[in-house]
Amino acid sequence: MTQEIGGFVRKLGIVLVIGLVIIGLVVHRWLGMDALEAVLVGCLISTINVIVGVISIDWAFDKPQATFLKAILGGMAARMAAIFAALVMVVSWTDLQVFPLVGSMFGFYIVFQVLELRFVTQRTTDSLGD
Repeated sequence: MTQEIGGFVRKLGIVLVIGLVIIGLVVHRWLGMDALEAVLVGCLISTINVIVGVISIDWAFDKPQATFLKAILGGMAARMAAIFAALVMVVSWTDLQVFPLVGSMFGFYIVFQVLELRFVTQRTTDSLGD
C-alpha cells in the first residue's frame, strides 16, 4: 500500500466513524433500527465504491495519459454501473427501507468524492514536487 493510499484510508476511517456515529444515532433515534440497517448498507456500498476508485487512480497515476484516462473514465462508468446494480439488487432482494438506503448512499458518496478529489490533488501536488 502506498503512503498516499494509507493517508486516504486514515481520512476515510475518520469520516466513517464520525459520520456513522452521528448519523447512526440520529437515524436510530428518529427512524428506528430498520432505517439504520438501510443507512449502513448504503454507507457500505459508497465505501466500497470510493476504495475501488482510489485504488484505480493510484494504479493509473504514473501510466501514460491515454491509459490514465481510460482507467479513470472507464472506472467511473463501471463504478456507476456497479452502484446502480447494487442498489437494484438490494432493493429487490431485501426489505430495507429505500429512502434511508438511497439517502445514505448519496450523502456518503458526496463526502467520499471530496476525499477522492483531495487524494488526486494531493497525489498531483506530491508528484509535481518530485
